[in-house]
Amino acid sequence: PTFAAPTLSLQLHEALRQRIAVQYHLEGLTRQELDAYLAYQLKAAGISQPLFDDTATQALYQASKGIVRKVNKLARTALQLAAERKSAEVHEAILLDAATEALL
Repeated sequence: PTFAAPTLSLQLHEALRQRIAVQYHLEGLTRQELDAYLAYQLKAAGISQPLFDDTATQALYQASKGIVRKVNKLARTALQLAAERKSAEVHEAILLDAATEALL
């Protein structure tokens, strides 16, 4: 479970709060950063062509709010669905099915 700052401020969690040296809220990626992130991850995997069309990338951004953990989970699920459906590219319908499957 995720602890929000108000939850940590409860007296019950005082000992835990005292042990947390740094509290930092990470913002999600921007749409441009998401595009660059996807390109980088695909290149690192040895893939040179884009595997997500523009509508799928926009749906990925909206569903994940740019949060990298969610981006990774949803992109991986979408790629698996595309492979199962023998699609060379993830399009919006696959991404939306992946979002349902990944419970985002």
